[in-house]
Amino acid sequence: MTSSRWSRLACLTALVVSVSARADSRVEAKRHFKTGMALIADGKVDDGISELLEAYTIRPHPNVLFNIAKAHESAGHLADALTYYRKYLEQSPPDGEKVRPTIEKLQAALEAAAPPVVAVKPEVREPAAPRGRVETPRVDEVTVKRLAELTERLERAVAKAESLPAPTATPAAAEPTPAAPTAETGVEDFGVPYEETVVAASRRAQSALEAPNAITVITGDEIRASGLTSLPEILRRVPGAEVMSMGLSSANVSFRGFNQRISNKVLVLIDGRPEYQDFLGLTLWPLIPIGLEEIERVEVIRGPGSALYGANAMLGVVNIITRAPGTGPRAQVTGLVGNGNQAQGSFVASGGEKLKFRASAGYAQGDKYSRDYATPRPDVQSDVADPNLAVRLARGNLTAYYAFNRDFSVSLSGGVNRLFTELYAIG
Repeated sequence: MTSSRWSRLACLTALVVSVSARADSRVEAKRHFKTGMALIADGKVDDGISELLEAYTIRPHPNVLFNIAKAHESAGHLADALTYYRKYLEQSPPDGEKVRPTIEKLQAALEAAAPPVVAVKPEVREPAAPRGRVETPRVDEVTVKRLAELTERLERAVAKAESLPAPTATPAAAEPTPAAPTAETGVEDFGVPYEETVVAASRRAQSALEAPNAITVITGDEIRASGLTSLPEILRRVPGAEVMSMGLSSANVSFRGFNQRISNKVLVLIDGRPEYQDFLGLTLWPLIPIGLEEIERVEVIRGPGSALYGANAMLGVVNIITRAPGTGPRAQVTGLVGNGNQAQGSFVASGGEKLKFRASAGYAQGDKYSRDYATPRPDVQSDVADPNLAVRLARGNLTAYYAFNRDFSVSLSGGVNRLFTELYAIG
């Protein structure tokens, strides 16, 4: 193999490794977090804290800081515990007011345990005793009294620090968990670190393992690492999904083998809002007004969901959840060109402090897989300018979010989507 081929192979391998690393960041962070909690449960606090720090470096999560602080406090590292409690408080957790007393208690313990500063008077040297005469050293009663007072104060400070209740480590289990979600912690509100949380199964946030349906979650990292360019292609990765592509822009998605043209038994949602066309109940996938770069995750329910969502969810539900305004890259540009007159491009920007926003724009076009009829034919006349065109769309979106406080916020969304697409109807 020539050197140029080796270099291309090395570049491709590096690209695959880097993409895999980005896609598996949550899994890697979760592994370090579980290992750290298990080590802390076994009494190896320092090693466990190192693992938690590694998890936080890979993928920051506020509850990791909370558990690091608890581990330091249980080990008696009061200064380190105080530092990480303060870092946790900087994340504006919902239980911030309940954490402040713990911080104040640690601060008081550290101040009590700190030795006081004592002013030492300069020593006055006595004249040396004459040779041959041994003189007994004189005892300064004031110094002895001061040392006794300092010793007594130090003993009281140590006794007070030892009397502070030390939290017990999390009991060892097959899957160690962070501090229990009680009223004294913020774990319940922030969620267990690095666990998948779904909302489509019961219309409320819950762990994917507790969901009452067969559910698959495709994260945004997995979408971007796959290299796929459309949602129907991504849904081919779901077990039990059947994706029938009639053309470049005419796809039908169903589950458990009940697919057909104009399939209308799977409900598609974007952030909980339905995207089907009322007349036929089907979903025109090119009409979905967002790009893949704006997706945080896709939750797929494989099975009946009509009890919660109505008749259109007879075979399943696809809930597309977009990124929150202000999250993700500040600016992202993607492009694609290919044969068949294919071209795609998108731009996404996100940011803001108090007023958060997400703005996006996109364009796509492509020709049909095959012509519907040969040209020229005198008996057929097309009513479109380009009979080869399968899809052409241009879209733009803007979402803004402003939170006045924790209990009151305002969100505003708007956009436009101009579309030309083919649709293969029945027969």
